[in-house]
Amino acid sequence: MSVLGGAYLPSESCRLGTASGALPPSSAVGLCLTEARLFNCEAVPPRAKRSMRFGNAVAVLILLIVVPSGQAQTAKISDVNLNRLTEAAKAIGLGQLPKAESLLKSVLATSPKDADALNLLGVVRAQEQKLADAERLFRLALAASPTHVGAHVNLGELLLTMNRTSEAAPILRTAHQLAPERADVNLNLAKLSADTGDYQHALEYLQLVPRSAFSDDYFTVSLRSLLGLKRLDEARRLAREFRESGPGNPETKAEFAMLLAKGGLSDEALELLETAPGQTPAPFPELYALGVINAALKHYDKAEQYLSEALKTKPNDVTTLRALANVARASGNLEKSLAH
Repeated sequence: MSVLGGAYLPSESCRLGTASGALPPSSAVGLCLTEARLFNCEAVPPRAKRSMRFGNAVAVLILLIVVPSGQAQTAKISDVNLNRLTEAAKAIGLGQLPKAESLLKSVLATSPKDADALNLLGVVRAQEQKLADAERLFRLALAASPTHVGAHVNLGELLLTMNRTSEAAPILRTAHQLAPERADVNLNLAKLSADTGDYQHALEYLQLVPRSAFSDDYFTVSLRSLLGLKRLDEARRLAREFRESGPGNPETKAEFAMLLAKGGLSDEALELLETAPGQTPAPFPELYALGVINAALKHYDKAEQYLSEALKTKPNDVTTLRALANVARASGNLEKSLAH
């Protein structure tokens, strides 16, 4: 499904990035957790990326922890345990995992089937990259409370990061039934639909994502779906919206442009990359994409120029060297082709 630093305390429906102050008993505690730095958080995940990035598959885990006001508890939860759950959630957001674990184990010592404590401890294990333990704890949380939204989302996201998509899909669909407004769930279901070529359902899920939750994946999955359905005019409008959304991430911009070019919208792809705000040197992903797109258009001089610049930014990159060799061969320069 990455990057984080704090706990987010949404006052209503678990929306990421909505920070509030103290946590009343009925609030939900949201934590964004990611793969590589297991797990850090930012107000909105860098346009949330589990999908394929420019030449590199990046999985991102976005986990939500829910602490409701008694419904998820099998019996009356004491004020002490509720305070411990709240403090544990905050500790996780601050990266204080030993403190969080100690608090959660104290809750489980008196309430071994406390779904919230099991869910939170699963998040701790996920952050420690103990994924098998995390999965076991999320499943225990669901066994204790089958309608626990956070545990459904967490387990689904965890399975996605483990490339167990066939198992993740029904769990995320259940999460959607329980909380149809959840942007992260709808986005993941859209990605799963697009991955199987079900572009119409992908777009239906994406329509449920509010503009405030638009992410890198929102744009790339939308584009894949529109191109898959041959809705080129809508794809062009999306490209303009993506370009106007700001500088964004170079890898995402390059991926988006490559998708445009592959879908027959090379002019829009080049416009997206060539009109980017000046950066010296230009980011490697954008230079590489410009080189590859120009090569496909048989603009070999431009392709060689951009790929050579990309190689300066990332020397000895095998993929770039191979692309340069292909350009030289296509332009009839066999000697230069062998040199690469």
